[in-house]
Amino acid sequence: TVEGTFSEWDYQLYLKPCSVVGVPTSSPTSKEEISGVIKVEDIVAEFESNAIVATTKYEGQTFSVTGVVDEVDYDSSKSPYVVVKDSGRFSMYQLRCVLSDASQTSHLTVGDEVTVEGTFSDWNYRLDLKPCSVVID
Repeated sequence: TVEGTFSEWDYQLYLKPCSVVGVPTSSPTSKEEISGVIKVEDIVAEFESNAIVATTKYEGQTFSVTGVVDEVDYDSSKSPYVVVKDSGRFSMYQLRCVLSDASQTSHLTVGDEVTVEGTFSDWNYRLDLKPCSVVID
């Protein structure tokens, strides 16, 4: 159940402030360090399911993610990046690995399997790892 004060209608009902009631609260726990290699579809599913919980879990953490290269390019500030996605399903969500060195992309092409390692930077319907690097096996 959600309780709140009506704020506005923009094809969605906005309640500000609002709170979830009738749900058990969890006590704060220390962050577990992320270990191993995460499949891109698994981490994206966490953010699709509950971006607030996932952001709290990964904030400030450095970890490795494996998936398929979907794009290799420069962003508007001329930073090189690699977009990693799941090979099997369409998702509007993606992981972007922002690199400090464009030469890390010299061996990559769209469709390649890749592992990247980086620090969680941001979530805005795209998971950003910055700084990030391509892991060479």
